[in-house]
Amino acid sequence: MVAKYIAFVKWGLLALDGITFLLVATVGSTTLTQILSHPIQWGTLLVAIILSLYACRCYDFESLSQSRKGESMFRVFIGSSVAVILVGIGTLYTVPNYLRILSKIEFATIWLGFASIASLARWIISKGLRYLLPCKRAIIVGQKAKWHPIMMEISEKLVRKLLPVAYCEPNEKSIQEAINLKGQTQIIILADSSFSSEEGQTSLISALRHKGIETIFLPELAEKYLGRIPHELLMEYSDYYHICLSREINDKPQRISDILAGLVGMTVGMILMIPTAIAVAASSGFPVIFTQRRIGKDGRIYTLHKFRSMTKEKPQEAAFANQEQSRITKVGRFIRKTRLDELPQFWDVLTGSMSLIGPRPEQPEFVKSFREEIPFYEYRHRIRPGITGWAQINFTYAADVTETRKKLEYDLYYVKNRSLLLNLQIGLKTVETMLGMRGAR
Repeated sequence: MVAKYIAFVKWGLLALDGITFLLVATVGSTTLTQILSHPIQWGTLLVAIILSLYACRCYDFESLSQSRKGESMFRVFIGSSVAVILVGIGTLYTVPNYLRILSKIEFATIWLGFASIASLARWIISKGLRYLLPCKRAIIVGQKAKWHPIMMEISEKLVRKLLPVAYCEPNEKSIQEAINLKGQTQIIILADSSFSSEEGQTSLISALRHKGIETIFLPELAEKYLGRIPHELLMEYSDYYHICLSREINDKPQRISDILAGLVGMTVGMILMIPTAIAVAASSGFPVIFTQRRIGKDGRIYTLHKFRSMTKEKPQEAAFANQEQSRITKVGRFIRKTRLDELPQFWDVLTGSMSLIGPRPEQPEFVKSFREEIPFYEYRHRIRPGITGWAQINFTYAADVTETRKKLEYDLYYVKNRSLLLNLQIGLKTVETMLGMRGAR
């Protein structure tokens, strides 16, 4: 499957970055012996660089293989710059002189050397991926009109290395005819759920795999490469997703991490909260904190806190973000783009109303109508809403019911696949979103 080649590229690039860092550090500092004698400081710098590159999507296959001219190089430069600057500040201004092993010149040398070599490596990889990776031919069991848009989206994510060549009816005879007609088929993708009730399904799948033809269900493929659960699949496999989304959720690990994040956020965030509050008050007066009723876990109503980014006049009824653009102040526009307006929500995290990561909380008026219009909408309330989340970093603010349905696909993916590793990924990509001031309205 194409996934094996993608994993190889990602892990290979990660190893290449580690080797590059070691080589540049050896040249940019003194000797390898000195580097190995201070593993904690050097390890911290390496981890910071890798995490920053990850946050800037420098390990995303799509970003590597479809990057525009200079885009991948720019991402590496920004990611490595952020890492070196943060670690440099932490080392040069907090570590005593007798413990410090890197000077400012050495930091700059390592930064420029690593960024240059890593950028060049990604440029070469982005050029070579289209020619080196094999193309897999796939037959889709299901109607073309229904499943082709999703298949083409997956194909684009895999830079057309997975090519749908035929669609067939969900029965053994049609599948065999499609294989005989197209030939050289490597993958059978099961899109139509009715095939699961066909007699002989297990024996057919075993026979296909014996011939070297892989079979995979479309829900698994879509979740893996799209990072969401398309509405069409939710409806097609409704029983399966009702079971998955109804499973008992162990909330204790998440709550412990939320308390820690809330304490750190309130403590460190004060550095930014105080000037933000002053700026809001100076531009449009008091109050500086905006409160609003939102729907939390299990449908409970709570009060959300944010820095006020709009004029003090309150609308007569609930409105989407794009309908209130005229009310946003100049300071409000800036704190929205930089997400500074979200900082007071660390208090909501501490009190247990919210989580650091989760679906974005909605107003009660909207939730009432969404429950009626959008299937599966209620499942997003099985966990606490979050300051940031999977939908927030992959989709913009929803401006209508259609966009809300699309955003729900990402929320449900998170509810189904929530883990500490996914939370780390969301946290890192949130940093990139904030640095690029993307996604705010």
